[in-house]
Amino acid sequence: TDRHRWPRLLCKAAAKHLIDSNQLETLQRVKGLILMAVPQAGSQLVLPFMDRLSRDFRALKAHGRFVTKLNQTFLDRVSFGETPESNRVHIPTWAVKAGSDLAVDRLSAGLNLPSSRIKPVHGSHTSFVKPQTKDEPGYEHVRDRLIELFPPPEPAAPPDSSSFEAEIRDRDIAPSRILRHAPQVLFGR
Repeated sequence: TDRHRWPRLLCKAAAKHLIDSNQLETLQRVKGLILMAVPQAGSQLVLPFMDRLSRDFRALKAHGRFVTKLNQTFLDRVSFGETPESNRVHIPTWAVKAGSDLAVDRLSAGLNLPSSRIKPVHGSHTSFVKPQTKDEPGYEHVRDRLIELFPPPEPAAPPDSSSFEAEIRDRDIAPSRILRHAPQVLFGR
């Protein structure tokens, strides 16, 4: 199965579950959503017969029932931008998509987001999801969104230099730590 794309869709699915079950208080803890190579419309790599082989393939099926319902809920009930909209849950959302990504097509990677919320980067699926340096545009974009989501606190006590939030504030996040802390970014602390 395609287990590294599946968890990225699960973040959206978790938010959809909270919306559908009217757990708005819990949902208010969501700081934002950064989608990196997420096949929001499913994956063209899941061939038609494969959806019968596993639940993962069924969920990742291009234009399948799971991704269709997921995206419809987000279109109907979520505001993605900087300003909350009335009668919508506010989840600031961004996407990073690679120009040479053969695993997730460009439409699927940025589905339903305005171009101002999508960062196109050069490279393949693997090269931009696992940046090697802090100078790579995809890394810089994600780091800057994290800083936006976790602004520096008012000066009081010096921050704990070992915390992930301190790394964000100092703009000194190791590329390998971004994906490891993705659930904390989605749900805050």
